[in-house]
Amino acid sequence: MISRYFDRLAARLQGRRHGPAAVVADASGLRIGALAIAWSEVRRLEACKRDAYVGDCLCLAILGTGDRVVEIDESSPGWEAAGDAIERYLP
Repeated sequence: MISRYFDRLAARLQGRRHGPAAVVADASGLRIGALAIAWSEVRRLEACKRDAYVGDCLCLAILGTGDRVVEIDESSPGWEAAGDAIERYLP
């Protein structure tokens, strides 16, 4: 009985695991998954390092208009291109 409960719980949790959203950057702004943020909407960037089980993880929180916050990290596909675009398009 209990093992069936744990099997169902594990199946639910495994179904929810998604990889990080892909980041695409161009002259108009950033696209993080389905969310688009224009360069003119970016109000602040906060970088931090989080401790992970093995090593550290670099993260970037992007504060947009309307107090919308989106976070990407170094495991996000397009991380390096996003960093290059931030240097190019933001003052």
